[in-house]
Amino acid sequence: MSTEAGTTCCLALIRCKQQMEDALLSLQAVENTETIRQQILSVHAQLEEMHEQVRVRVAKQHLAQPA
Repeated sequence: MSTEAGTTCCLALIRCKQQMEDALLSLQAVENTETIRQQILSVHAQLEEMHEQVRVRVAKQHLAQPA
């Protein structure tokens, strides 16, 4: 699956997840942000699931290619 990380889709999802993580770190210093932090965590989890689906699809494509 070494090609997975190079796909445009994977790179976009990785960037989005990193941005969500940065937002969570920034919001730790702000009071009364529990609700929005939970929402960001939910979005992050959705992005991770999407990323996993892409990884699986790319792995299947890689296995299906003739040697």
